[in-house]
Amino acid sequence: MGWLRNDNQIMNNIVLRYYSEAAYKLNVHLYRSRMNIDADVFKYINMAFRLPNLGPDGNTPVLSINTFAMPRGMDNADTIDAVEKQIAYSTREQLTTSRKVMFFNTSTNQAVVPDLITALKEAGFIEKDFRTALTCTPFHTNTVLQKGLCVVVLSNVYTDEVFLKLGAVLPVLYEQAVPEELLNAYLSCDKQQFLDVYYALVKDVEEQKQRQEMLDKLSSLEEMIVSEEARAIDESIANVRNTIEHYNIALRNKAAELQELLIRKSSPLWATQENSVREFINYIKEHDLTNITKLRISPGSRTLTVCIVTPLLYWEDSLFKRYDKASTTNSVTGCDDDKRALLRNIFLDGTVGVTFHTAVAINFATHEIVRSPNTLVYGTSHIGIPHTHVHYHNCWGDNRPLIIKAFGRADYIVMWEQMKATLSGLNIADSIVFDKFIRDLNTGCNTPCLTLKDTGETMNVKTFLTRFPNGYTQEDSSEATNVTAPRERRAPVATEEPTIPF
Repeated sequence: MGWLRNDNQIMNNIVLRYYSEAAYKLNVHLYRSRMNIDADVFKYINMAFRLPNLGPDGNTPVLSINTFAMPRGMDNADTIDAVEKQIAYSTREQLTTSRKVMFFNTSTNQAVVPDLITALKEAGFIEKDFRTALTCTPFHTNTVLQKGLCVVVLSNVYTDEVFLKLGAVLPVLYEQAVPEELLNAYLSCDKQQFLDVYYALVKDVEEQKQRQEMLDKLSSLEEMIVSEEARAIDESIANVRNTIEHYNIALRNKAAELQELLIRKSSPLWATQENSVREFINYIKEHDLTNITKLRISPGSRTLTVCIVTPLLYWEDSLFKRYDKASTTNSVTGCDDDKRALLRNIFLDGTVGVTFHTAVAINFATHEIVRSPNTLVYGTSHIGIPHTHVHYHNCWGDNRPLIIKAFGRADYIVMWEQMKATLSGLNIADSIVFDKFIRDLNTGCNTPCLTLKDTGETMNVKTFLTRFPNGYTQEDSSEATNVTAPRERRAPVATEEPTIPF
């Protein structure tokens, strides 16, 4: 049965990882019974002991849970002796650092319970008052006793519900700092409430961990660029000197090469490169860290691979007008009316923005930037579509010479901005690229790559075409507007706009 309420709720990926890890330090042994207990319930119980505020996993003891049926067919003294031996045996078998929970189903022999409680108290167990928290039915009687790490539960109800409620009791018994709202989720047996509370408790920790990983990788970028280049130059100097010693015939050429390397290392450019790298890293942290969704560093090839989000900012609207007004069929006139209205919103009205999400690799050894399509394949992003020119054709247009020059003088900030400028523009004059861009904005594109600029609302193409079949206007920003008749299509406005260079 599992949870009493909302049992079919699906976990968030972050919570799912904690749920899976909860099984690592959990031992469960259930006695054979006609009442089927969902073993996954005990993973949820152990999740309370896996919260980040409880310390590293290495300090988390094992949670061992055993269930038994109360023996019957014997007198009280023999029954009590059998139970005490079972407790002693199970305690010896478990690790000394484990939390031991022993659950006895007393419905098979309710009469012996008062004498058993007395005997356990004489053996050093202390009775805890959790009857109200664990009670599941009006006829439910239960007792909780504890001695050190060993907890004994006597209950005449043997169901998933009583075990879920036990999940709220155990952290109190073991003096764990578990928030009250999580304990209430156990007591209510509501899976949705539990998942919401648990996600709220671990969300900030997980996001901070991910951010710290990215900052650590950026910190190692300086080591890769500066230290590795210095080491490479030193190795080259040593190799050249050895060559001069062993090959006198090539003395003149190798001496010139040696001189060139020595000049390079002692040049003011090299002396200031370390500061340039630090400025570059700080620039990314300050201006673009939130726009980077993935960052990978490959010290062997001295390559930085990033998945970066950029908006569509630059295009030549007069070129789009030629497509839109053409009497022959092209990539624009061949679209349905609703798709053409969307394209006019983007390239003429400027009321709808497009978000690109593209993977590129920056090679500090060869001083070039190349596409990395396998890192972020079309259709896998939940933010935007890949930049058409770069992702499919590895073409950087007029920005390529500027990128190369910036690399040559170690001006990494300029190189970075030229890269972003390329990823923010679209060369409409290149019909192959423009046709592909329009095909990427197909009705089956589930990526929320469109943004209403006046409201900031994002949506996918299918949603946009459904909501705004005649195109988007300022009046559409109010969701409460009741449309009683279809709006007339707006005619293209032939206005002169400033040309933005690519």
